[in-house]
Amino acid sequence: MSDNKLRFSPNFSVYVLPPNGVCLYAENRKVFLQGELYCALASRIGAGERPEAIVDPLSAQFPAGKIEEAIQRLLDRRHLVFASPLDDTAAGYWASLGLTAETAAKNLENTSVQIQSFGAAGQSELDVALRRFGIRVVDLPI
Repeated sequence: MSDNKLRFSPNFSVYVLPPNGVCLYAENRKVFLQGELYCALASRIGAGERPEAIVDPLSAQFPAGKIEEAIQRLLDRRHLVFASPLDDTAAGYWASLGLTAETAAKNLENTSVQIQSFGAAGQSELDVALRRFGIRVVDLPI
C-alpha cells in the first residue's frame, strides 16, 4: 500500500453508524458498509491516517489480511482514494465522474480551447480560470 493518506472519495459524505454501519452518501447514490471493521476503518480514515497507521492498531481487533482486503476493496470501487492536494470541490466533481484527480489533471493538460464571446461579459475571467486549471487557451483565427 502507499505511504499517502487515505480518504473517502470527496463526492461522498460519510456517516458512521455505530456499532456496525457506515453510510457513504453522494448526490446520486448511497452505499452502506456493514460490519464493525468498516466502522473502525471509517473512523481512522476520517482522521486522515496512512494505511500502515490503520492496519497496525486495528490488527489487535481484526485479522490484518481482512483489514487490507477491506481497504483494497474500497479503493477498487473508488469509495476510498489517496489524499490529493486538489480542493474538495474539484476532486468531488472528478470523482463523481469516475476520474481520479490525477487523470483529470492529465486530461486537462492535453486539452486546448478557444473562447468566443457573443456579447457576454466575462471572457477574460474565463480565460484566467481555464489557464489556472492548466487548460491551454488558444486565440481564435482572425
